[in-house]
Amino acid sequence: MKHAAKAFVAVALIAPALLGHAQAGQGDIAIGTGGVTGIYYPAGGAICEMVNRESQATDLRCFTESTAGSIANIRALRDGSLDFAIVQSDWVYHAYHGTSVFASDGPFDGLRVVFELHSEPFTLVARKGSGITGFEDLKGKKVNIGLPGSGQRSTMDVVMKAYGMDYDALGGTTELSETGMAKAICNGEIDAMVYTVGHPAAAISDVANNCEVELVNVEGPAIDKLVSENGFYQKVSIPADLYEGTGSAVNSFGVRAVLVTTAKEPAGTVNRLTTDVLGHFADFARLHDSFSVLKPEDMINDHLAPIHEGALSAIAALGLQPQP
Repeated sequence: MKHAAKAFVAVALIAPALLGHAQAGQGDIAIGTGGVTGIYYPAGGAICEMVNRESQATDLRCFTESTAGSIANIRALRDGSLDFAIVQSDWVYHAYHGTSVFASDGPFDGLRVVFELHSEPFTLVARKGSGITGFEDLKGKKVNIGLPGSGQRSTMDVVMKAYGMDYDALGGTTELSETGMAKAICNGEIDAMVYTVGHPAAAISDVANNCEVELVNVEGPAIDKLVSENGFYQKVSIPADLYEGTGSAVNSFGVRAVLVTTAKEPAGTVNRLTTDVLGHFADFARLHDSFSVLKPEDMINDHLAPIHEGALSAIAALGLQPQP
């Protein structure tokens, strides 16, 4: 049997968020995530489950909000419409320093890291028989490049530039959500889709279970150079047999998912959330398959942006240290 992401019952977490962030109570926090079939959504739900276990004692309640993804989450943090968000590590770095897509916004000096989560390989999924065996084979093919405002889309922009390609070289592009791209590839409307995501991912499981696809290696000199020049990227391997028809490991590069907030978030709130997750880590790790290889000591890292003072006090009390 192929691995599948654990189901997460999030109705109780979602419903209050539908009322809007502005209507949340003083003891409520909202975590911006991503699309509902991605990993950020259940990851945010898992964090909220840990917080809400203690809500009667702490008067702190946590809710998740589905969003367009990393770039949108950063901007929502900046304008105060979110308290916390899950964001790709590269976009945490760029937002804090005011580079790349955030150059016109300027440095986000108030951005703070809480802790890191799972690794997220850049994943290229192609219809079997499409002739796509490497990234450059996307020339002339119709590809889903992701929603505007998503980390998925922005990472695709980076990879295209690394290969010296522009979108005119493709046979067409779509900007579909996770659910939409899964249907499109199985219906033959697109030849391939890209997705920066932790594995196993529900959207890729849906595709692999409903039509013949393959995961394609994204590697070579262009990726070697990209990783060597950007400390927030790392080479990763997607294990074999995670999905139907994927019998071999696939090489790519990736980022990490990071829970972030702002310096304005009260230290007591951030301390409580951090303690609820890292202090009960075995319970947290059981909430999603992508957490199974995590270790608490590997989740504390200040190379992207400063760690929030509330998180620092929590990890000190737990006997953890930021990674060099």
